[in-house]
Amino acid sequence: MKRFLIFLFLLFTMSAVRVVEAADWQHYISANLTSYHFNRDKNYNEVNPGLGYEGVYGSFRVLGGAYYNSFKRWTGYALGGFAPLRLQVTKNSQLAAGLVLGAASGYQEVTLNNANKKEDKNNLGIIPVGGILLAWEPIQGRGIGVNILVTPPLKKYDISGFAGLQVKFAF
Repeated sequence: MKRFLIFLFLLFTMSAVRVVEAADWQHYISANLTSYHFNRDKNYNEVNPGLGYEGVYGSFRVLGGAYYNSFKRWTGYALGGFAPLRLQVTKNSQLAAGLVLGAASGYQEVTLNNANKKEDKNNLGIIPVGGILLAWEPIQGRGIGVNILVTPPLKKYDISGFAGLQVKFAF
């Protein structure tokens, strides 16, 4: 059921993109760089290179791409977001804040099999993801921006909460 709901959310998000003319969107190529995990007891990989796309239309945004995750596996992600809080910082840049929600691959779900007391791992690894997005970005035009995504821990997937850093280039 979770996968079906995620699929519907992504389908809705992508359909909404098609309704709006492409000229009204701000487009970015994003580069994933690093993450900082709040649980410092585990040895997470915090060097997370990757590439992605971000499209922004007013307060709405779509993000997708791939990166090398905290478990040293490749992850694909698709997110939809709403960032209605905006503060103009300079003549040509603003800060935006809001929420993102979507799905990512490359993670394992660990469950305890009570019959034989062993852990079962779901290697398909598509999990729900979401969090708070803080974005510094150019206002209408070319330029460089930065995204910081802060996510809560997902205990079911044994994932610590983290803050991730992206640099993005408007085109």
